[in-house]
Amino acid sequence: MNKSRFVLSFVVVCLAAAAVVLLADYDQGFETDIVGWDVFGGAFNAVRVASGTGGVTSSDGAWHAEDCGAGADDPGAATSWGGYACNDGCAAIDCAAGLFQPNGYLTSVDIYLDVDGGWANDTRFDWTSAIGMPDGNHRRDFVFNGGFYDDDLGPGAGTDRFVFSASNNATRSGAFPKNPGRDPIVVDQTGWYTFQHRFRNDGLGVLSVELSIYDDTSTLVHMWVLSDPTDLIDVTVGGNRYGWFAINEFGCLQYDVSFLRGCEPPLSVELDAFTVEPTRDGVLVRWSTVWEKDNVGFRVLRYEPGRNKGPESLTQAVIPAEGTELHGGHYELVDPVKAPNRVLHYYLEDVDVHGNVYRHGPVILDLRESKTGLVRPAASKR
Repeated sequence: MNKSRFVLSFVVVCLAAAAVVLLADYDQGFETDIVGWDVFGGAFNAVRVASGTGGVTSSDGAWHAEDCGAGADDPGAATSWGGYACNDGCAAIDCAAGLFQPNGYLTSVDIYLDVDGGWANDTRFDWTSAIGMPDGNHRRDFVFNGGFYDDDLGPGAGTDRFVFSASNNATRSGAFPKNPGRDPIVVDQTGWYTFQHRFRNDGLGVLSVELSIYDDTSTLVHMWVLSDPTDLIDVTVGGNRYGWFAINEFGCLQYDVSFLRGCEPPLSVELDAFTVEPTRDGVLVRWSTVWEKDNVGFRVLRYEPGRNKGPESLTQAVIPAEGTELHGGHYELVDPVKAPNRVLHYYLEDVDVHGNVYRHGPVILDLRESKTGLVRPAASKR
């Protein structure tokens, strides 16, 4: 499985910031060791196996790892992503505090989903990447809730399939993969899938986390966005904490190609405002900037949970930049959508001269809550 798509977009120079320990890039493909998956000890350690073990070819290289569950709600392997609490090389929970990376970070792992494994109905695993507070204590988990099903209920009824949704809770008492309120999706093909968490500032100082699944052709299967207005960057939210199979009830679950990228491209835009407003002609999207440097322009994207795999651009071409390093620009666009009783997520992307893309938002327009629509910051359904 070729990982160049994920790696190249993060091989950039990162801006330093006062009081922030920049998170070093981390890679673990289990070819020679389990470093980074050995910091919590015992059952939390990864176990290396050779490609072909159990009939599974490694996602990349000649080795991968496996986690073998022992029963209901059994916890599995965990990683510090090479730098617990944003401190490179720090091994455990006694590490010093860490602040959020200046331009966000991404974590990724490949997991093998065996649809034909003969699993019992409602066999589950939860995969989470968590973030801490500035003092180093735990803040919040962002969880892929997954399960195997062969029953006649819910998404994909009547077929052998995995069902996934996303939440901030793990374990059987905390979340249910088929929960219709969490936009569940079906995976019915055996193979390697990439599970990614992208942690970033939404442009207004609030943490936004995109949880995405890709298939082995690097095609997006689905994306969820979780955000809470109380998760304020460097106030209540700090640095990386861990990646963890919070539960694994499968006989053995294979995983491979785990990595963290500690930097996104340097900002080319400082956003001043980003708003949406329902009108007779559709949804009016407005934004303004404080300054722009090497900015080519913008894209506006719309995402509707349950209808789209992920955000889709409203225009084919980039909207040309108007701002400079000395002054910002003012922009607006009308999305001709007319859809009562829907919840629409809007994103803004700026594109610089080097091809780097930075995403702001989402701003959520909830047309269920009034005749004119209620605009609110992104908030996960908890």
